Amino acid sequence: MLFNLASFNLDRTREELFKGSKMMLNIKELHHVTDSIRTQLHANQKLNSVQISSYYSYFPVDSIRRDKARKVNEKIKVTAKPLPEISRDVYAMAANKARNIRSFTTANAEIFKKNFREANNYEIEIYKKYTQSFACLMMFLIGAPLGAIIRKGGLGMPVIISIFFFIIYYVLTILGEKYGREGIMIVQVGMWAANAILLPIGLFFLYQARNDANLFEFSIKRLFSRKPKKSALRKQKEIRQPDMVSDVKV
Repeated sequence: MLFNLASFNLDRTREELFKGSKMMLNIKELHHVTDSIRTQLHANQKLNSVQISSYYSYFPVDSIRRDKARKVNEKIKVTAKPLPEISRDVYAMAANKARNIRSFTTANAEIFKKNFREANNYEIEIYKKYTQSFACLMMFLIGAPLGAIIRKGGLGMPVIISIFFFIIYYVLTILGEKYGREGIMIVQVGMWAANAILLPIGLFFLYQARNDANLFEFSIKRLFSRKPKKSALRKQKEIRQPDMVSDVKV
């Protein structure tokens, strides 16, 4: 009996479909794309100020003639006359210009916001390559000392506490990415915030495990106190041993 195995052939996806994805780019390419997007964003913002000026009507005023006319009017005492009523066409024209300006600025604001987020996304991807690598070391500093510090509960208690710190790291990372993407926080600060917060905790756990202390047992005096060196202890033993021998002979 023969079976046709042609249907089991693996069809590889073309690399061109994912070549432009930010996760497939290296750090140099990510920097290049980020700089290109930000340069284009600044150019569009400058162009926007030029384009929006066409919707406004400016009437140049000669200050010298205005001052002369004011002095003449003061001498002659020209009587003021009421202005004629503004027609509906003028109101309609002004309202139409206002609507055009609003639609123009709203559309450009959405484009600028999209480009700003896109540039921040690429910059976030740059710092992800560093922060995620550093997170492995940081989680090791938190998880490894817990096995020596926590003596009760067996293996389960250190694992539960490690998972708790991992959840904290994950939440802080998501918040940092969100704030950095929206521009609420600088991208560098948002991406390194989780590591900066949890690194002192990991160093504290390492210090507690080195001193064979409990989890919440901490002494400032012990932190700055110096332990006697082994050579000094040996000298003290050598001094005491002859005294003990002399006592035995007597």
